[in-house]
Order: sequence, then structure tokens, then C-alpha cells
Amino acid sequence: MATVLIFFDLLCIKRSFLCQNLGGVAVGLFRKFGRNAVPGRKLSEIEVFNQGSIAVVLIDMQDEYVCKLRNGESKRIIPNQVTVLKYCNKMNIPVIVLEYRGCGNTLTGLMKEARKNRKFKLFIKDYNSGFRMPELNEYLQELGVKKIFFMGINADWCVKDTAEDALKYGYEIMTSNEVISGQDHHRRDNNVPWFVNNGCYLHSVSALATVLEHDRS
Repeated sequence: MATVLIFFDLLCIKRSFLCQNLGGVAVGLFRKFGRNAVPGRKLSEIEVFNQGSIAVVLIDMQDEYVCKLRNGESKRIIPNQVTVLKYCNKMNIPVIVLEYRGCGNTLTGLMKEARKNRKFKLFIKDYNSGFRMPELNEYLQELGVKKIFFMGINADWCVKDTAEDALKYGYEIMTSNEVISGQDHHRRDNNVPWFVNNGCYLHSVSALATVLEHDRS
């Protein structure tokens, strides 16, 4: 299986981000990402996740919201989210779940996997952005987190609002369209252009599944 490569270039360390296809393999040039990045260095998604000081934040994958997703979207993103959670458990990457108060529980399958994580934490929020709760930033600081990979819904509301505040707190942000979505009246592009311009965007998380499958064989 082709590995998704992310090419880092010091010439675009500000806010520029160029996406392109190279021989059918999606790649991107993105701004400064971590102290270990060097010019011309090729990073697979495995390396991105394994650089350390990273946490995964799963947002509002609750019954009340999931049932309102665009047709077919839950089947598209949930297996990928489960893959990321399983990889986090394997590599001891912290997993944080955010839920909007009064909107039901996070889907059983996702929460079951999240709770296996040794650094799992659940926060109940009253606002779109999880960072409106000081406890979230405090916990991330306690863990020494510098980079956050966002998953969940809705992409152009709670996910984006939380990511925007993460930038204000100095975190580097990441996501993939394979793990975020929204409802019919939300943006069809899931705000991918915003993430492309403001953080690190992964075109796929499939390599994580490949590692997990190899471990089972």
C-alpha cells in the first residue's frame, strides 16, 4: 500500500500550504511542524503521529449529532476514527474526548476504544470550543502536548472552533477529511481549506491501519 507522504519545506513556514497529487499519492507542503523537521525531509503519517508530544481530540461524536450527518458520512468516518484510536492505544498517544452537554453519549464503539487509552480523558463542554474550559489546556500542558490531531463533528463548528483556539494557545493542529464531517446545511468541504492553511492536513490515515493489520498477522 502506498504510504502517504508529507513533504516539509522551510520556504513555507508561515501560513502557506500547497496540496498536490504526485503519481496518485496525495502529498502536501506544510508550514513548520516540530523541531525535528528538516528541509526535504519526507514524513509519512506514521512519522507524524510518532514524533511525540501529540494528542488526539475526538469531538462531539454523540448520538444526537451523528444521526444528523450527511447521508453515508458516519460509515465513512467512524471506521477511520476507530483506526486512529487503536493506533493511539498501541503507541500510548493521549486520547481526549469532548462531549457537548445534554446531547447524548459518544458512540459506544468509539468510547470503548478511547477508554482503553492510558491517558484517556473526557471533558463535557457547554460551548463549541473545548478550550473554553481551562481544564482542557491544563491537561494538555500536563501531558506536554504540542500538537493536536482533531477528529469529530461538526467540522465547521465545534471542530474548527476548538482548533482555532488551539492555535491561540500555541498548539500545532492537524486533521484529515477521513475523520471529520458535518450535516447537510454545513460546508461540504468540511473546512478542509482552513485546516490546509492553518495546520497540517493528512490526506489519509490508511497507513495506521496497515500497521495495526501487520501486528495482527
